[in-house]
Amino acid sequence: MNDTPIKTTLTQTDAVCEILRKKIRSGELSNDGKIPAVRKLVDLTGYPRNTVWRALLQLKEERFVSTTPTGRYLVHPRFRLNHEGYKPLKLAFVGHGNMALANPFLQRIYSYLVTNRDGFNIELDLLLGTENKKLKATDLNPYKAVILAASWSFPFFKTLKKQGTFVTALAAPLNYHLPNGVRIDNFHGGEVAGQAFCKRKPKKIVLLGESQYYPDAWHEIFELRTLGFKRTWLQHGNLSSDISEHPLPEDLLPRMREIEKIVAAQEESTGYFALSDPTAMMLLSALHDRGLRIPQDTRVIGFDDSPEAAEADPPLASLCPDPQTMAEQLILQLRTMEAEPDYNNITYVQPRLIERASLG
Repeated sequence: MNDTPIKTTLTQTDAVCEILRKKIRSGELSNDGKIPAVRKLVDLTGYPRNTVWRALLQLKEERFVSTTPTGRYLVHPRFRLNHEGYKPLKLAFVGHGNMALANPFLQRIYSYLVTNRDGFNIELDLLLGTENKKLKATDLNPYKAVILAASWSFPFFKTLKKQGTFVTALAAPLNYHLPNGVRIDNFHGGEVAGQAFCKRKPKKIVLLGESQYYPDAWHEIFELRTLGFKRTWLQHGNLSSDISEHPLPEDLLPRMREIEKIVAAQEESTGYFALSDPTAMMLLSALHDRGLRIPQDTRVIGFDDSPEAAEADPPLASLCPDPQTMAEQLILQLRTMEAEPDYNNITYVQPRLIERASLG
């Protein structure tokens, strides 16, 4: 046998699924796209025939395998990327103006796609509309697949789908209103920040970030981050009165003035969750001006892990979803649509915390 059965509390079916998922993801079972016969899988996994059958049915539901009309099991096309006979996917990464390049997070995703074109088996072009020349759906006729990497309307999305284009929408945090794509899990991001502060036990928490609805409310994305944070904070036995929320103006100078007022009003050990890195950078400056030591007197977490975060004084702890994971999920979605044209799904990528000196 090539594998020792997994020693785990999982059911036997789950254990077989785990073995086969690993082999499918690694490419070990996808050189020709065919899944070995059941009798060979019995030898490969060390589990009974009926267990292997149940595992294949489960993996079909999970879109790890598909079947031919004759019942033969194949690796799902989304995992058959750069193999002989599998055509490259002609793909456009579409943005507005310099949006796809000026936004650091979108740039990191695009760069990963470019660097891994061969592995993804894609032909990739960057298309940017401008104020003077807006992109139309017909401009994308040469492309079989499209990643919308800026704020696009639903009618534009729908027109592309009618043309038979495989279209997915990248949200960072744009395009959350479109019906499929890859999104940042903002609620979970708030929970991760909450867990980090619960370990360090500041007496007060300040949530702050720019909002187009200033001064009345957060916009939806920041609201999800605050809800996730508050849920974790309360689950750890803390009080809701420990938390204050401060939507800020979007304009830079008014925002900085508001931050200075908020910092001046704090009299106890405070943890700040700035819902974006630009606001976090302003906050660090205001804290320095007040003579507060970071992280001895106060702690700060930002969001997005912008290139400036690591260069801040002190280096800024920040939440960020992995650009590589988001790029891979975008390609998997497009390959799934290629096999199943009616497929629609939103994939949420959980941010991870990059711990630096501002958190302590």
